[in-house]
Amino acid sequence: MVLALSHELRGLVHDQLQLAALETRLLLRNVLTMVVIAIFSAIVLVSAWLALIGAAIFGLISIGIAPIGAMLLAAAANLLLALACWMLIRCRSNRLGWPATLRTLAPGPSSADQDPPGADHLRADASRADASRADTSPADDARVDHPREYRAS
Repeated sequence: MVLALSHELRGLVHDQLQLAALETRLLLRNVLTMVVIAIFSAIVLVSAWLALIGAAIFGLISIGIAPIGAMLLAAAANLLLALACWMLIRCRSNRLGWPATLRTLAPGPSSADQDPPGADHLRADASRADASRADTSPADDARVDHPREYRAS
């Protein structure tokens, strides 16, 4: 009896591992397909962007701007757009790494007393939400606070 149970358990584990291996292969194949599609999409988007910039340059030339001036304006516009994207990425990168979570897990009484990064944004959002709630009726507040009681309405 124990031997048969052991054999069944071994077969079950083998089947589960085989299923996990097959699903892993499927996952990797799907991820690879997604990466190839993303690269192809990026190439198409870049070619469309180049076509738009070329059209803008021809438009600038048609209104009397010298070709070199039109090219420089297009390059400057692209550089400004790239700078704006870089600044946005840099601003967002400050929020990476779970700093608030790491601070709460750190030993010491002062770690729990500190506000997480971005807490000022949370406070501003909360004050905006409070201000918008001031414009609502008490029935709206009840509907927000207790959604199960007002599902029929």
